[in-house]
Amino acid sequence: MAITKSQWYIWRYIRPNSVSQMIKIRLLRTKDSMCWILRNGLIILLAATLCILSCPFPCIGQQEEKTYSISLQKTAGIKEEIRTIGDKKVLAEPHEVKEGEHLWQILREKGLLSKGNLATLLSVLKELNSSLSNLDLIHPGEKILIPLKIVPVKGIPSIKTPAAQVKTTIIELEGMKLENFTVQPGDSIIKVVMGKYNIPPARLYTEYLQLVRKLNPNIKDINRIYPGQKIRLPIYSPEVVRKPISKETARRPSLLEGNELPSPHLGELKNLFTAMGEEWTDTGEHFIPLRSGGQIDLKASSFPLINFSSGKRIILDPYDKLPERVCRLIEESWSNYSVVHLKKGEGLRKILHEIISRAGYPRVLGRGEALDLTGPVPVSVSGDWVVVRSEKPLNNGFNTIVLVLRGQEAGNNVSPALRGFLETMGIKVIVYPPAAPWTKEPTPKIDEIPVGKGAKNLVKAILRIQGYNFKENIEIPVMGNEKSDFNLVINTDIFLKTKDRDSVIDFTGLEKDIVSFLREHEFRVLELAGKTDPVSIVADTLSFLGVPFDKGLHSLSGTQGPGLPRIHIKLQGVVFADAEKNAVLATPIFLSPDLKQFLAQKGFRILPLVTS
Repeated sequence: MAITKSQWYIWRYIRPNSVSQMIKIRLLRTKDSMCWILRNGLIILLAATLCILSCPFPCIGQQEEKTYSISLQKTAGIKEEIRTIGDKKVLAEPHEVKEGEHLWQILREKGLLSKGNLATLLSVLKELNSSLSNLDLIHPGEKILIPLKIVPVKGIPSIKTPAAQVKTTIIELEGMKLENFTVQPGDSIIKVVMGKYNIPPARLYTEYLQLVRKLNPNIKDINRIYPGQKIRLPIYSPEVVRKPISKETARRPSLLEGNELPSPHLGELKNLFTAMGEEWTDTGEHFIPLRSGGQIDLKASSFPLINFSSGKRIILDPYDKLPERVCRLIEESWSNYSVVHLKKGEGLRKILHEIISRAGYPRVLGRGEALDLTGPVPVSVSGDWVVVRSEKPLNNGFNTIVLVLRGQEAGNNVSPALRGFLETMGIKVIVYPPAAPWTKEPTPKIDEIPVGKGAKNLVKAILRIQGYNFKENIEIPVMGNEKSDFNLVINTDIFLKTKDRDSVIDFTGLEKDIVSFLREHEFRVLELAGKTDPVSIVADTLSFLGVPFDKGLHSLSGTQGPGLPRIHIKLQGVVFADAEKNAVLATPIFLSPDLKQFLAQKGFRILPLVTS
């Protein structure tokens, strides 16, 4: 602020040495200051106004950017980071791809597909992961950034330099002739304009696009347009190279040409794939972004989607109306997508074959081919299809599906008990339509023969079920009598009569000379001392008793009837008959309750082999 000569004189030559002098000086200054304010007030007000008008955007933008940044900072965890993508702030989380994961699965598990902003989400996702040429092909161990939260930073000027204001020399805005254009998949603004109008490039970029921007203020970036958008285009000149809009509109209904009714097998497909554990979606809309730009929207009620555990996604076309060109666009943009047309008159078997062959399963076996699974209880399964959904155990669902379509021939049914056992192994059997219930008979009681620990208890159990009387730990005279001065007495573990002869079963280990002496005196001797293999002990005991038996792997059928499916399980052990001609399976394999019930249905008694 400038001062008057009188003020300068007072402050220069009159030193205020008291309060009264100071007051007088201030009064003098106040009078001069008021004059100055009245004279210069208008100038100050105008300058301030110009200052405010000249910089509104940076001030507001910086404030809002700060606000959004604070909001994201509160949201961000330790691993998350905040990035700027265009006019957006993005809260991104690093994610390391695990075995079996695919992009859609990751986005769905993080709850991002239900937010309704899929176009923005995928656009930001590509920006964050520009090093990956194909986001749909991710591999275990790769690290990608997932946009958890996207917020627009309002008020921040666009990064792009605004185009210079030019005069409208093509046609004046007032009274301008226009046409409306609906964006189609794969369109870009340059492609549309160059296809319609013969505009020199110089005028296209300097004048025409400026008009397009003015006529379409709702489009923030004319380089990003999406199918379905309406764009107002100024007609360039009478020498227009045009595609009449009416013809485009007239051709569009051809996209809907197809069968009047959907495939009659649609409901069956839903039931089958849902039973297989695959995800079936027939509500809402599918949003499929295209690699070339734009997207395809499909109503799920008209085009159901099957999301497979392999990561493959199959769109069903039950009306057979989706054009092949559109199908190619989808499949070329996303390698995990396929479209299957359900053609009129096609049977369920042919449709299933087409879908299963495209589902990306590790292994699929055809009709009658057997899948042999190893393990404590080997299993062999065959059907119309045997689908291996995963070579590794799945956290949810079954690894293997045995699928059978019953035609005119009667399909086999599977024992309910065996179904339960197979499901514990990760195998599910689906017969469609369902076969008649398993033959209704009273559920047989499981007959498990009690056996104590050790070889001796095992042999005693065999002797009992064979109806033998025996004695334990007795002394038998082999030579001499009460009157003789020499007697030979031997302690025996088990003494019995077999084949009308005195017999001894030894577990402790008799001397070789004693064994020879016993045999010379018509005794039968079974030496089991030191033997620990229960299967061998059973076989040796049955052989000693003269009982026929079958030792090894025993294949048992789990289905009724001659057709498919065919299911066999193999159990290690010894099969023989007891004294009442009942089948007995002596096995060292641990048997689940389902397997025990299955063996009971087959008429087996169970002799568990436990030796320790």
